Amino acid sequence: MIEAHNAQSALAHLTERSAHVLVSDIGMADQDGYRLLREIRRRGYSASTLPAIALTAFARLEDRESALAAGFQEHLVKPVEGQQLIVRIAELLRARHC
Repeated sequence: MIEAHNAQSALAHLTERSAHVLVSDIGMADQDGYRLLREIRRRGYSASTLPAIALTAFARLEDRESALAAGFQEHLVKPVEGQQLIVRIAELLRARHC
């Protein structure tokens, strides 16, 4: 697991190490999760290369639609059960290898 405290740090980690799944908040101080994911996709990390989960307090239907439209494969609302997050990560990883 690689933990980043902001979007800039997440981007730096991606250039230094490989990642299998991105779990990102949407409402971050320096750059929102939508912009972060757009930059990651621009750098060549497709949904099949790096699936992404939006883990956020933004819980409206419109928020889910925005997350999926931005390129996230999943939208989970905080607080999320740890087991639910693990199951979704495992499902995304399985789908990636099929």
